Amino acid sequence: LENVRVLLAEDSEDNETLVRLYLEKEGALITYAHNGLEALDRAKDGEFDIVLMDIQMPLLDGLEATRQLRQKGFQKPILALTAHA
Repeated sequence: LENVRVLLAEDSEDNETLVRLYLEKEGALITYAHNGLEALDRAKDGEFDIVLMDIQMPLLDGLEATRQLRQKGFQKPILALTAHA
């Protein structure tokens, strides 16, 4: 994952820390979004190789944020993350 640019959309600080530790250990470059609206803004303004999208977030959930990103032409991989089973 050396120099892979990751947008991590996650509202839980604990989950953010856990994912960050694993990804940074492998050399990924992490940018954070703490809700779906931030994820939309950051994804359109940044060059990311992948988005890790929490499903349940405030302001705009991950499913809707993903729909809107796709509608705006974002074509990079978006992987769902959730601590909710």
